[in-house]
Amino acid sequence: MTDPSRRKLKRRYLIFYLSVFDLQKNRLLGYIVDMSQGGIKLMSNKAIETDRPYQLKVNLPEHGEYGQSFTFQAHCLWCRPGPNPDIFDSGFELIDCPTEVQDAISMVIEELGFNQA
Repeated sequence: MTDPSRRKLKRRYLIFYLSVFDLQKNRLLGYIVDMSQGGIKLMSNKAIETDRPYQLKVNLPEHGEYGQSFTFQAHCLWCRPGPNPDIFDSGFELIDCPTEVQDAISMVIEELGFNQA
């Protein structure tokens, strides 16, 4: 697990959770809790397999300049039970995101993000 004091990119919490789909298994994987340009923290109702890449799709809340969704590859680094025993938290590192995906992530962070008090 990444030590928060060593994190290079500051994560921002989102004002609401965005749906994330696993495109390889064609199913809802979970919801983004927070994100940065380099990764996301996902909340799910099932444990997520670690140490492997995923092809993910994020649905956006409104039709904007980045469309209804964007896709990217990410590697699941860790998964552990959340504060509720029926929920799991997982950390993903983004893999080689193209400029348009980085721009979409920047827009999500800017428009939907806030700093935790």
